[in-house]
Amino acid sequence: MGSGRIGGLELGDARRTRRLSRLVEELSAHPLGSLPVASGGWAETQAAYRLLANPALEWREGLEVHTPQTRERMAGQPVVLCIQDSPELDVTTPPGMVGRGRLSYEAQHGRYVHPPLVVTPPGAALGVIAAWMGARAPKGKATVKASVRGREGYGSVAELAEVTAGTRFV
Repeated sequence: MGSGRIGGLELGDARRTRRLSRLVEELSAHPLGSLPVASGGWAETQAAYRLLANPALEWREGLEVHTPQTRERMAGQPVVLCIQDSPELDVTTPPGMVGRGRLSYEAQHGRYVHPPLVVTPPGAALGVIAAWMGARAPKGKATVKASVRGREGYGSVAELAEVTAGTRFV
């Protein structure tokens, strides 16, 4: 861990790597809990939020590390379910948050996430194999529809199914 890397992700700072490793362990131990529940205290929660707000931590890079681990967890599974939806991350308040965009209507702000989630038929989550995040363009401007993201997600699933022998993708 002291090398500044976690699962192939280059964070550039050993302290960030240790913090991220600890956060991943905490969240894994409390998969249904909130970040404050998983963190176990106010100082740890604040540290987690500072880490997640750090511009050196790019979510796409994290996904590049996560996806091969998801593939490993899928190995040997006779059937996997690939579920995709477009949940909203609504951050209408607090105002001024960076990266917000329009959601369903002008006064609602946040981001849409389009993650194909892989689970076993009994419901064990194996991971996410791709993701897209974005917001609607301002009124009157062209925007990428959720159906396009759905087709892209299907493409990611189809590509993975081609190279994953012995597993049926549903």
